[in-house]
Amino acid sequence: MIIGDRRRPGLPGELVARVALIWVGVALLQTLGLVLDLSLSHASAPPPLLAAMSQLAASGCTMLLLGRLAYRFFDVETAGLACLVSALALPLMAVLRPGEINPLAWQAVALLLTLNGLMAREPRSGGWAIGAALALWLAISAQGTVLALGILALAAGKWLENRGQRGWLVHAMQALTAASGALWVGQWALGVTPGCDALGLPQLAALAWATGIVMLVGAVEPHPRALTLGGFAVAIGGAVAIVANLAPACPSGAALGLAAARPLWLETPVFAVQAIGLPLVALATVAHLHGRACQWLRRWWADYFLIMLLATILAVVDGRAAPAACALAAVPLGWQIREWTRAARNSRRHGRRAFALAGVALACAPALPLALVMTATPSVAGTLSR
Repeated sequence: MIIGDRRRPGLPGELVARVALIWVGVALLQTLGLVLDLSLSHASAPPPLLAAMSQLAASGCTMLLLGRLAYRFFDVETAGLACLVSALALPLMAVLRPGEINPLAWQAVALLLTLNGLMAREPRSGGWAIGAALALWLAISAQGTVLALGILALAAGKWLENRGQRGWLVHAMQALTAASGALWVGQWALGVTPGCDALGLPQLAALAWATGIVMLVGAVEPHPRALTLGGFAVAIGGAVAIVANLAPACPSGAALGLAAARPLWLETPVFAVQAIGLPLVALATVAHLHGRACQWLRRWWADYFLIMLLATILAVVDGRAAPAACALAAVPLGWQIREWTRAARNSRRHGRRAFALAGVALACAPALPLALVMTATPSVAGTLSR
């Protein structure tokens, strides 16, 4: 049973060195793949240097944030394995490739920043980290709106469970509104006009309204829980009404980032199995971790499970959410792979050892059996060879 607060502070040199080594290896392989792709496609010019550097930076930030999450709950070995899992996740690596700037890459970074904020010990620092990360996420695209609302709902759940924890939601909303306003001013200064799928004045007005109501309800605590729920309803209802009145031409799907959704069943089978397989295995692992945990850690894994479940459902509805779901899956899968490799190493039974190693292979690449079957099929193999 996991007992006590095991959150380790900071980024020790050993962790940074291990993550940097894995990132350098992945970056070299990605660069080699890009060079081969350009040579085979006979492209006249390589991608812009800025695009390549931005993607490599997003890859490095993703691995560092994953490593920090895994290290604070487990150890350096698990952190390294989590980074390796992320490097093998096809949906995540597809948006991190250094060919061109992909907004989904930095959305994955923003999601991991949010989780690092949710892991903080203090509501003030954690709430401001969550709000700032969500503001960055929504400034890139409204595609993260559903997950952002889910994370804010978890903060609201902390308040309903214990009114002393209301600072999580209050500070998160304050930071979200302040950072979103600052980002909008920066866009305005650069002459960027946000569309329906980005953060604009209607969304800022709605955030300001919701933040004001949340602060007011928090300031008059203690009071009956019904008043808290009523305040949440007023905040949500008013925010929806403001967006609907100030942006009547924008459909609701665009406000939630689902206007251009592409369901997972329209993707290739290998991509679809990888996109859903990793999160499903990770969900089972998180459920196991939740069952053996206690105190604050039990609540953490419950929150992690809910966020992962929401991301997995979104990945099915919209394949663009698959990178986020795979990024979330990397931390629990890193722990699970460590457990399986230790079981294989310590077991004297060859059958159990082979079973554990097979579990490691399927956890890293759940689409591997399907890929082998497709490659062995004559029609598919002929298509791939052309």
